[in-house]
Amino acid sequence: MIALTRPLYHYTLRNCRLTVAYSGAFMASSVQAGAPVVTVRRLPGEEHLDLSFTYKQKQVKMHRPVEEPVGKTLKRMLISVSKPDKQAKRSQRKHPRSDQPSAVDACLYATQVSETSVLAQDTLNRDAWVAGSLLVVGDQTYTVRVNTPAVLSLRMPKFALSGSALIPEVELEFTDTCQWVWRLLPESCDTLPSPEYLLQHPIVNTTMVYWPSREDAGHKVTVECTPSASNEAIGVPYTAISPVVTDTPTDTPITRRQLYTPTRLESEGQFRVVTYNTLAEPFSSSEYAQTILYPYCDPSALHIHYRQSLIVHELLGYNADVLCLQEVATRTFQRYLQPALRDKGYEGRFAQKSGMIHEGEAIFYETSKFSLIGTDSAPLSLFLQTHPSCIELHKGLLAAPYFFAQVAKKHNIVMSVLLKSKDLPNHYLLLATTHLYYHPRGDHVRLVQVAIMMKFLQSKLEAYRQELGQEVTIATMICGDFNSCPCIAAYKYVVSGSVADAHPDWTVYKLTDLPKCECDTKLRMQTGDGYDSDFETLTTSRTTGDIHQPTTSVTNEQPHSSNLPSTIDDFKGINLEHPFHFHNVCGTKQVTNFTLGYRGILDYIFADSDHLSVERTIPFPTHSELSEFVALPSVYFPSDHLSLVADLKWNY
Repeated sequence: MIALTRPLYHYTLRNCRLTVAYSGAFMASSVQAGAPVVTVRRLPGEEHLDLSFTYKQKQVKMHRPVEEPVGKTLKRMLISVSKPDKQAKRSQRKHPRSDQPSAVDACLYATQVSETSVLAQDTLNRDAWVAGSLLVVGDQTYTVRVNTPAVLSLRMPKFALSGSALIPEVELEFTDTCQWVWRLLPESCDTLPSPEYLLQHPIVNTTMVYWPSREDAGHKVTVECTPSASNEAIGVPYTAISPVVTDTPTDTPITRRQLYTPTRLESEGQFRVVTYNTLAEPFSSSEYAQTILYPYCDPSALHIHYRQSLIVHELLGYNADVLCLQEVATRTFQRYLQPALRDKGYEGRFAQKSGMIHEGEAIFYETSKFSLIGTDSAPLSLFLQTHPSCIELHKGLLAAPYFFAQVAKKHNIVMSVLLKSKDLPNHYLLLATTHLYYHPRGDHVRLVQVAIMMKFLQSKLEAYRQELGQEVTIATMICGDFNSCPCIAAYKYVVSGSVADAHPDWTVYKLTDLPKCECDTKLRMQTGDGYDSDFETLTTSRTTGDIHQPTTSVTNEQPHSSNLPSTIDDFKGINLEHPFHFHNVCGTKQVTNFTLGYRGILDYIFADSDHLSVERTIPFPTHSELSEFVALPSVYFPSDHLSLVADLKWNY
């Protein structure tokens, strides 16, 4: 018991009239664990605070100014608790009572180590509602909790597939920690059942990530999230229910590819790498994507909740040691890919593109195979203009202002990690991933972007060698979507180590028509292609590569010389060289992007031939498999690109 012996003022409401009564002494019950609480929510800088508590089964919520005297707040509180709710009003009309309602009073006490005293009624709310204080309303004593951990929202994905991660989207306040309880329910549960009903069903998981099994198919799953904090404060639990769990598609081109990778590589010095453009959520969810880019795809198969489940299921089936992902939405990485893959032994890093583009690149590594030494990323255009290694390249491009402007405004990035092998001592993998500029008329931009990327990679290699010493082995590798077929200078520069200033791609931006591509599988845009100085204007008949964004203007005119700016750079090109010895791991015969208007190779794994050898590559789906549902994406393929999977080995 806590004895409150000081004289105090408290407010009494009798027959809805407020009076002030004097009290000599008051005995308040000691607060036990699980005792009622009044929660106070107050954010720094806000002019109001929120109060919430339950009085005699009535939920009371108040929104009061922080500069308001607590006495006024208590008066309003008494009015609120004494006001009958709708059910009580109906009951009173049916059964009128002759007796008067009992008095209700309210007091707020400040508690200290040695004493508990009532707060003066002119104390401001910002000073009155302190954690550990006591609020007494009638015969009920509440403990004041300030900024209690809370669940603001809890939502289940719209699809639940067996064999892939089921992760709720939760928004928390004043904590990042939750206690999780999952239960399996019958399909007949159309709405969220009562707590009593839930207790009748067994707990199947107690972490944030649940992996439904095939035995779960035909059932629903509930998750209860109880927010908690390090100070042992526990918030109100929230519960959400999933849709019916369905089986992940079986006997598909992807599951048949996974037959080649049933287990992880166990031999010393071997590792498996995957690169995958996953088709970022903003590029698949819009009306433009559903009606223009991918009209052949079932809209439900374009939903990010369905696609991300297939992506994780596919990646895990390859049992890879390194995953390089492009076109990863920031939200998808944070809320799904990172927790799902971490639950299976991976750690990941993410780099967002520059500007206000909420997608980027991600690299995951298997923690039993590698440890992370360092990570870095850079916008290619910024690195060009600021890094000392790019001075000559930057100077050469400044001689062509129009050309330079096309490069400088792009938001593409390069991301790298340095991984230390746990198999072999003193062996490191410097791994980079990128997604180059998409436009079919941007071969010159992509060439410069690759040149910048090589400068970035060379600078990282030199810095790590200086840090780790010359005796260590550092292999380099680049994975990504280069938006370039093998006949383009960007590709040739990577594998050959040089590009001459006379290469046609240096001046392709001057042309009024695109040259014929040497690659049999590539369908370049030949008709209906508008042109403007920013290379951003395309018609609705776009027919190539990673073109996901709606146009800002449309024209059906054939390109001609009047489309070019009045002054064009007199620019012949730059001789480029890099010191690496890269080879194309997967070759050039496959198709990595398969849509209505483009079927060719855009994605690559480039490995350092001085230190790495190719053990094998995983076969690609056949044309008939890719075209079963016209093109990609589809109910089997979650992206319009295909993943590349290869096993490599250190040369020692």
